[in-house]
Amino acid sequence: MENNNDTTNNFRILTCRCRDCDADFVITPSQQKWLLERSLSIPTHCPSCLLQRKLARKIEQSARDGEKNGS
Repeated sequence: MENNNDTTNNFRILTCRCRDCDADFVITPSQQKWLLERSLSIPTHCPSCLLQRKLARKIEQSARDGEKNGS
């Protein structure tokens, strides 16, 4: 019996190219569904570059917090 509430059937595996490193990365139907449910767009950066960007932001924030505290 088919579950009509499962919208992942409406999606196909997407292969995207990262804006930073030009690596190809895959976005699965379940990931697409998750993004759609949260009104988010398809990522333009691969998971590795996303992680690097996130870590860079944390380091910058930590440095700013240290300056505020006189460290």
